[in-house]
Amino acid sequence: MAYGFSHRQPALGLHVQQAVQGLHMAYEAILPHFNRYLGAQAVGSAADWYVCRPTARTWRSLERAGHEAAHIYTHGARSVEAAGGELHDEVARRVLEIADAGETVLVGAGWPDAGTGALGRVGLARLLSDGLPAAHARRERLTVVVNLSDDPGGRLLRALLAANAARVVALVPNRHPDLADQASQAALQELVAAKYRLRFRRSTPDSRHAVVEASAVDPGSLDDVERVRNRMLHRAHGKVGNVWRDALVRGSQGHPGRPVPTKNEAREIVRRSASRPDTLSAGLVEFGRHDVAAVLTDVAGSVAVPADGTAARA
Repeated sequence: MAYGFSHRQPALGLHVQQAVQGLHMAYEAILPHFNRYLGAQAVGSAADWYVCRPTARTWRSLERAGHEAAHIYTHGARSVEAAGGELHDEVARRVLEIADAGETVLVGAGWPDAGTGALGRVGLARLLSDGLPAAHARRERLTVVVNLSDDPGGRLLRALLAANAARVVALVPNRHPDLADQASQAALQELVAAKYRLRFRRSTPDSRHAVVEASAVDPGSLDDVERVRNRMLHRAHGKVGNVWRDALVRGSQGHPGRPVPTKNEAREIVRRSASRPDTLSAGLVEFGRHDVAAVLTDVAGSVAVPADGTAARA
């Protein structure tokens, strides 16, 4: 985000930084005078560029802030007032027809109050920060239907990471970045390939929306690397280091002739295989997609690394 303040009024800058801190976002960079303007003399015709990363607590904080912020001064297509959360009845009905499942959980705002037959409702912030409630997550034939109709681009991948279900049906803008072209669709599919097979329905149920259907893959059909990735993608809220370690141990079980590493041995394999050690202490759901891709690439090398470290990391 861009924000500028006069060097004579540092309290204004502090106020904004405190607001960001209240959203539980971590600062990755503040680039002074990154944005330049013709005009805006009150802030020296420039604004600093803030690069922030959300944490698991950010989603709940944003949900509260969204309810509390009744108005903002802009009224464009991206504004709080314009976004809303309600779905047109016909749009909601068509999405639920596509879901076509008896055991359904509705995620996000805007779903009709009656006649859906859903097992329950979960806030989008709750799904992204904590996953599905245990009572729902244990159902084998569960379909999760998510309203992401105002997603600017970052929530679809996180929803696919956070929701563990037989199917996920997500309503997104028809111009969503992950659906922009075949390459964008293939890139998203590659990230979640060990967990879901995706189907993209452009201009469905109308010209403003699209539907992304995700169907769970059978772990028995996966190779050794993909099985480890499958376990990690199903535990996207857990610390990557711990989930990766446990996935290596479990992935070696049931294979005759393959030694099963102890937890300590698996932890050492993870330590040697991680290209960025700082990624081991957070959950995949908190990462940007480039970091998710990097971790999944590192996983491929770790599966081939013996516990004694005699082989180089792939």
